[in-house]
Amino acid sequence: MKKIVFSSLAALIIGLVFFTIGCQEKMEVNSPFSEKYASPDYAVFDFEDSMDGLVDASVDIPMSYSDPFDKGKDFRKDWSPGKSGRHLFYILKKLNLSDDQLLQVKNYLIAHKECVTEPHRAFKAAVAPYIHAANEKRREILAKVKSGEITREQAKGLIKQLNIRTKELIQADPDVQAAQAAICRCKITLLNNIGSILTERQLVIWNEWIDGLRGPCFRD
Repeated sequence: MKKIVFSSLAALIIGLVFFTIGCQEKMEVNSPFSEKYASPDYAVFDFEDSMDGLVDASVDIPMSYSDPFDKGKDFRKDWSPGKSGRHLFYILKKLNLSDDQLLQVKNYLIAHKECVTEPHRAFKAAVAPYIHAANEKRREILAKVKSGEITREQAKGLIKQLNIRTKELIQADPDVQAAQAAICRCKITLLNNIGSILTERQLVIWNEWIDGLRGPCFRD
């Protein structure tokens, strides 16, 4: 009787092991990260990336800027395409591009990176005074905590509001808006260039994807 129970238990354990391995393999196969297009090489830098470089202030750290251009292969490693065409994974895997077409797409992406470099630099220059001003106000808030005028929790709320207000001021700045417009022109040029090398069948799929895009460079 014990042998039967032991054998059944062993079989159950072995079955669970193989089931777990099978599930993991299936998840890896179906995971977008296992696809050849799920790479930072196919990420499309846009204005949202410029804005995403802003690091919020807190009671522990000042506001700063973490330039996505400095991240190299780690740029967009989280693979977050969203609805604004920030990554070409979804569309490229549907198009079934030829090797020549894929090479052209890669070249267009390199040209796009070069295109957005200057407006992105202009963006960073435009936001620098806002970051400095925000950190001055943060210091004032922390001084009130030190003097006992406000609590640490109250300071957290004030600094959170400061982050929101600073980003609103940044987005309303004329130089920032000019940088955004330039980055968007680069992005639209990239998308138009890719569309120009597609077959009629591919173009139908491409245009359907384009029509669904949302974000700063498209209708929200």
